[in-house]
Amino acid sequence: MTQSLKECLKDSELYLEIEGQHNSIVLKDGKKVEIVKNEHPDAKWFGNAGLGIFIHWGLPAVEGKVDISWGMLAGSEFIDKKLTENEIEILIKNNDFSPDLVRSRPSDYFRLAELFKAERYDPDQWIEAAKKAGATYAVLTAQHCDGFALWPTDYGSFSTRNYLDGRDLVKEYIEACRRHGLKVGIYYTPTNWYYNKHHMSFLHYKAKRNNPLLPELDENFSPVTLPDEEEMAAQRKKTGVIARGQLEELLTKYGKIDLLWLDGAMPTGEAFLMSRIRELQPGIVVDGRMHGYGDFRNIEYRFIDSQPDCWWEYCTIWCEKPAWSYLKDAKYRPTSAIISELIHTRRWGGNYLINIGPMGDGQFPDEAYKGLDELAEWTSVNNEAVFGTVPLASDEKCNVPSTAKGKYRYLFIFPDFHDILELNGVNEPDSVQWLKDSTNIESEYDDRKLTIDFRSYDEHTEIRVIKVEINQ
Repeated sequence: MTQSLKECLKDSELYLEIEGQHNSIVLKDGKKVEIVKNEHPDAKWFGNAGLGIFIHWGLPAVEGKVDISWGMLAGSEFIDKKLTENEIEILIKNNDFSPDLVRSRPSDYFRLAELFKAERYDPDQWIEAAKKAGATYAVLTAQHCDGFALWPTDYGSFSTRNYLDGRDLVKEYIEACRRHGLKVGIYYTPTNWYYNKHHMSFLHYKAKRNNPLLPELDENFSPVTLPDEEEMAAQRKKTGVIARGQLEELLTKYGKIDLLWLDGAMPTGEAFLMSRIRELQPGIVVDGRMHGYGDFRNIEYRFIDSQPDCWWEYCTIWCEKPAWSYLKDAKYRPTSAIISELIHTRRWGGNYLINIGPMGDGQFPDEAYKGLDELAEWTSVNNEAVFGTVPLASDEKCNVPSTAKGKYRYLFIFPDFHDILELNGVNEPDSVQWLKDSTNIESEYDDRKLTIDFRSYDEHTEIRVIKVEINQ
């Protein structure tokens, strides 16, 4: 049998990398978010959105060497390692605090703004390909932790206002979503490393916590003494002003925003109230990663053990390497893995948000378009089994992933399934067919249990779907 998603992921490089990212931005735990659902009619779409496209785009895509923002943090390989004094002395002597990872000095990373031209940026191509694959919403990183804003904000000096001749990349994306009928999602984090580059350490805080003798690091990865608490407190207030101003812009400049995907807490002592968000955008859906409460539960990369009892979303990375943004040498995971994750998410009624990182010129990598085309090919045949469906009723059980829609049950058969399929707790079916071509499948029914023997079925490589029509 296929391993569970959690078993497959728990020891992976990406699992550990994402854990470190969460710790670095004071993220509210998505599994512990209190659900305070927006009852406005315009928010109801999210409950069964099904599939979304996550787009992490920004400065590092110019070179494709490191991940967005996280590629600036040194010492990640030491977050769970206790170094000896001699090892620390060697790191300081060599001025290399990430000897085992590719990292970009923040000063070099920030200079990429001068090379970020987005000369082939055409978000219609992104959104058209995503819609064809079945996506109903998209989320773009308007500003990530590096602090570079993809719109000409009036707050701060690190945005397209100062670069790209004031081009508004966010506006172009939003207009493309509307042209193609996708709900508009905006990612924003108040974490701002550019603005705070002289008031923070670019050494991973857990590496420092486990190894107190490691020095704090400046934007050149050189040892530095941070300002005193009085100056740090004043800086937090200034950062709060920028974050509030930028959020006001995003929620007022572009018309209706359907989803606000917040990431990380406001600076200590600062806030942007949920009530203000609702005031500006009454029908908006908001996650809980800033406030600790929101409309839905977000699960990032690591899958869950049980079905949530609320709106929820599973977001993960299509790329094989632990990177949200474009890496030039990265391969994409097989489309079959993406389909599998989509199915496992939909069987429990969640939305699947799959990430793609565009290149610096604004184009998706060829592998991304290839994967989206393959996903579109599968969903064009099987869309009724994954979109607009609900989980099985509590008194119905099946030993393969399954969904329901009215009188129909959809059973997903993976290539490694060679057992007796059992669907328990249902009335006698009127028909049992392959969804792809409507051919009948030999089955047995007794005592409210449908069984199909797959022990001698021919080998196959695709994920197939059985459509069962229940006599009501």
